[in-house]
Amino acid sequence: MEFYGIENYFSFACLAGACPSTCCAGWSIEVDGQDYHRFCQIGLEELREDILRHIEKREGKYFFRNRADGSCAMLDGDGLCRIQRSSSEETLCNTCRKYPRLFRERQGILYFSMAASCPVISRALWRGDVSYIHGEESGRRCGMAGRKIPISQPVWKFFDAQEEKCSLYRERIGKRELFWDSLGRLFDILLEVFPALSQRERQIWEDLIILYEGISDALFFEGWEERWREFTRIYLTYRFMGRQAMLDENPEETFCQSMGEAYLIQAACFLEFLNGAPLSEEAFCGWIEKVYRLCANGREREGKLRRLFYDFYREKSLWILLLL
Repeated sequence: MEFYGIENYFSFACLAGACPSTCCAGWSIEVDGQDYHRFCQIGLEELREDILRHIEKREGKYFFRNRADGSCAMLDGDGLCRIQRSSSEETLCNTCRKYPRLFRERQGILYFSMAASCPVISRALWRGDVSYIHGEESGRRCGMAGRKIPISQPVWKFFDAQEEKCSLYRERIGKRELFWDSLGRLFDILLEVFPALSQRERQIWEDLIILYEGISDALFFEGWEERWREFTRIYLTYRFMGRQAMLDENPEETFCQSMGEAYLIQAACFLEFLNGAPLSEEAFCGWIEKVYRLCANGREREGKLRRLFYDFYREKSLWILLLL
């Protein structure tokens, strides 16, 4: 079968106990029916009872329970899963076993992407170490520019049209003023999605809003604009391909959603920097992960954010002016 995707998919290795984050918090982990029945047959009685005790059924589907802080009930204090600790990776449910890998077949072509909520992937994005590959049924494989992947071409066509129109605004609208005005719009969006967040998730974004409200004006990162432009293009290449491959949305929606995510990452780092936080790789990658969790998890929340980012600017080319 022909395929396109992120080459990192094939070389991924979990950081396990060395991971600075956890993939076991911040969302509901679904257990498909086949995995649930397999859990019921586990020979180790203590492990079997532990697993089944922490699974609940909601609307005909099985999910691992979450603690009050949003973490999975099977997660131990050292950041390791009790299922994997007591058996092997093969025992995990399908959701956990495949994370952060994403794949989908569309019209006879297989597409691979990866979730940026994983620190391995966020680091690769920040460092520019994400590469893309094309494979054919004959077994031939070759690297390719992410922008050239056919499924993302309609989004890049829309992007190019907006970039061309953006030149009309560059002399009339200052980037600094646009950036600052857009922060207010951005935090209005966060307030709208608060009801759908756990207390743990909400606290992250509430703290960011407090930083915003405490600052009256400031210059953008001096000397960092070129680095941000470079990262933004890397992130957009990753999201344009991933969203078009995994979701059913039109190119304009993908453009606005991806731009909104990139701006939220920049805004969060900007406010932390103004508050005295160092411009470290750890800080940047941490916000890439948090933004992905916020924007790509939960269909209802994702759909609401997509509509809000789409309405962020009536003139879509302002996204180009703001970010690039």
